[in-house]
Formats: sequence, C-alpha cells, structure tokens
Amino acid sequence: MDLSKDNQIKRQLLKLIINGNFPPESKLPPIRTLAKDFGVSISTIQKVIKTLKSDGYVESLPGSGVVITTNPQQKKSSNKIAILYPVPTVNYLEGDLYPKPIIDALKKKILKFGYELVPCPLAKIKPWDLLEHIIDLDPAGIIFFEVNSDMVILELSELGLPTISIDVDLTRYGIPSVIPDKMYSMFELTNHLIDKGHQYIKFIHCPHYHKIGGKLFYEQIDENMLHGYRMAMLNSKLTVSVDNFYSKSPSFDLTNKVSKIFHKKNSPTAIICESDFTTRIIIKIITDAGLKIPDDISLVGIGKSDEEFSPGEKITSIKLDLKKMGDIAGKFLLDTLNDSEISVQRSIVPTKIIYNQSIKKI
Repeated sequence: MDLSKDNQIKRQLLKLIINGNFPPESKLPPIRTLAKDFGVSISTIQKVIKTLKSDGYVESLPGSGVVITTNPQQKKSSNKIAILYPVPTVNYLEGDLYPKPIIDALKKKILKFGYELVPCPLAKIKPWDLLEHIIDLDPAGIIFFEVNSDMVILELSELGLPTISIDVDLTRYGIPSVIPDKMYSMFELTNHLIDKGHQYIKFIHCPHYHKIGGKLFYEQIDENMLHGYRMAMLNSKLTVSVDNFYSKSPSFDLTNKVSKIFHKKNSPTAIICESDFTTRIIIKIITDAGLKIPDDISLVGIGKSDEEFSPGEKITSIKLDLKKMGDIAGKFLLDTLNDSEISVQRSIVPTKIIYNQSIKKI
C-alpha cells in the first residue's frame, strides 16, 4: 500500500523536526508556502498540520503561526532499547533454543545499567507508522535483530540514535554488527563431505517470507555460507550447485519445487541446508519420498536448533555461540550509548561444527 500525499509530507516534516532543521519554538513556514513547496493544495497542508498538532509536535500561537513544540532528540533520557525483528510474534525473542540465549546474555549486560528491551515486531507495524512508532517509544537506542531491510534501516538511521545489529552485517551503514562466522565453518563442513566421498553436493536455500507492514520480504541467501561452500567445492575442482528457491509469491508450491531435485538423473548425494527453515523442508521432502538419511542422502545444515531427521538422530550442523553473540552485542550497545569509540565495528563470532549421524561415507 502506497503512502497518501499527506502522510508523505508529514513524514518529511517529522524528519526535519527530528534532525533539528526546525528546533523547538521555531516557526514552520506559512501554510501557503508549504503547499507551494510540496506541490499540493492548502487543504492537504492543513490536514498535515492538524495531525502534527494532535501528535503534540506543533501548536498554533496567536501572532506567531505554527510553532514547533517537541524535538524528539531533546527529550529526557530513556531507559528503553527498541529491538526490531521481522517475525510477527512478540514472544519470538523467548524461543528456548533460538534466539533466547542471545537475548538473555544481552539483557544481562544492559540490565546492570538500567536499560530494558522493548520488542518491536516489524510485521505488526505499518511502514508509514514506523518512524512515529519509534519516536513515540522514545528509546535510548535501537537493535536490529535479523533485519536486512534497507527501507527500515535507512528510515530509522535518520533518528541518529545509538544502533547495533545482531546476525546481519550492517557495517555498510556504519552500524556496529555482531555476526557468526559461518563462512569458515561452511568451508570445513563442505570439505568434510568431500572427504567422505561426496562429489555432487547441492547447496539449497528456501527463503522464509516475512510480512512487514503489509509488504512481503524474503530472507536473502547467506552470502558468507555460500562463499565457504563455493571455496571448498572449487578447491576440489567440483561443480558448484546452488538452488535458491525464490518466488515473488510465497504461496507457490515450494515442496513440489524442491522435491524435483530428487527425481533427476544425477541427483545429489549430499545436501547443505542454508537455514533451519530449509532444513525442516528438506527433511520432510526426503521422508515423504521414502528416502532415508543418511543411507540414501547425506544432509547438513545450520544449527540454530538441533534438527532431528528421526527420533534421537540429529543433523550434522554449524553450531552458533549464541551466548557470546549476546555478550558482544551488549557491549557494543553500551559503548554506543556511552558515546565511546568501538574499536571493532564488526565482531565475527567463531562457530563450530557438531558432527552427528546425518552423513554417510560413499
């Protein structure tokens, strides 16, 4: 859904107020001037001013016109930390295996200094309300958790609040980031499959869709993992085989699409799953096809959770040090809140491979 003209203008004026272009007690330009500048009718500007008044950002003073009353950057200090994430449920952050260990370690760090985390599931916030939602929350800082949306990042960067990212590298935006080292582990894991005699190893990504403010966003392929896989395959002079089952519509038959790889003449002997979501889909497809892991096909994945392909038998996977990620994220956040320099803008947290029963030697 596109923003109405008055909402677009309101957002632009809010940004000017936030960035100090219109400081407290300064006057907005006359309504006729604003209408001309924005290329809209006087009634549209009047509607915008009325909304800004009701939100408490401006007021009309006799003889002075419309005056700024609030500058979000000059509010009293807050103890709230807004943590934004794409999953729609508030209790997502309390997931036992993931991401609770990260969140628990993070909370432990910041609670000592009187800060509290406020969950902000992006799927429940309309994109045109996001800026105002965060302004109304009045947080001391922002945490992007698994957020890789340019729209969201650029929108909130204009607030100038201390910000960090967890699980996604946002250093390109100047945002301190804590990410797991999936590249080296994937390189080692792929080499392990090669050492076991596998030559046709397929890397699969099944995008998980998130609905953010009425728009659909899909999780992009993890380039670090993909790079680790490619390096190992090319070093052994093997063919790189990557399937990214992306579709513009999340309702397409993903299971049917993925299952076709098992019916080809040269089907893979081993599959690398790029995410938990992909792993669950592949396990179901293999099981439904009457195939067995690892007898018929070997399977490895990323270990945010310990996926089982049969009772008591787990997938060989890359294990993330979730507690350490939370500890470092807490330190990064406190450093940014205290305006102290962060010597390392990007922290790559080591991972390890957990070898289980899902790989067969051939």
